[in-house]
Amino acid sequence: MANQYWAQTTLTIVPPNDGNPTPSIQWYTDSPGRLSISPSGNGLSAVLTALGPSVYQAGYDIHVTVEYDGYPSNPFPVFIDTPYTMTTSADIGHFTCQQLGAPANWVGYANDVSHGIADLLGTTLIPINVKESLENQRWVNATYNGGGFPAATPWTWDQWQGNAFIDRFTMCASTPNPLNPPPTNYNPNGVSAVFNETQKFWVGTVIDFAGVCVQRGVVTLYTDHGKLTPYYTPITNKADCNPGTVLN
Repeated sequence: MANQYWAQTTLTIVPPNDGNPTPSIQWYTDSPGRLSISPSGNGLSAVLTALGPSVYQAGYDIHVTVEYDGYPSNPFPVFIDTPYTMTTSADIGHFTCQQLGAPANWVGYANDVSHGIADLLGTTLIPINVKESLENQRWVNATYNGGGFPAATPWTWDQWQGNAFIDRFTMCASTPNPLNPPPTNYNPNGVSAVFNETQKFWVGTVIDFAGVCVQRGVVTLYTDHGKLTPYYTPITNKADCNPGTVLN
């Protein structure tokens, strides 16, 4: 589907021709924390709903069994995929504030990176909703008065470019302005940091701290460029993405 992935499937048994009009049918899984089973159709079918993913590189590690009048079937193997890891590019473009539509007396820069997401198998995901959460936003230069903080961005599936979405770091200000030191044109080698924050990426949602967290890192805005470093992916400990757990 365009902006989401399937989370359900249906299994149906072929009952033996034993003439029993009211057989006892029971469905089981060895992984109830990762898979729910909802019987339907007099128990002959069951809707399987994903609750959690398979273990990384464990293959079909979830199994479903159905008992018909006490006789169990062979275990049916299930693999539940999930967004797992993220790639972040080096800068793919940079701009002046005027190129973004600012008046001629504005100074500063914008620079872009691209992000892609892969699943447990290493397959790149097609466009899907993604949300960033931004925490511990702070000016790190005591003489810098940059005004408001950046707002957390949602990227809906239709905003992707191919199988990637673009993250833009921007620092623009009018002149004369109270910023000291003022932002300048783009220079990837600058070292004068003025702002940082912890950034986490959530897949399958446009809400903070929902969906699947696949990467967290530190965004630093310098007077002449923005940068994401360090950053960590995949997130193997879910607590690393809890609200208030920050890196900067």
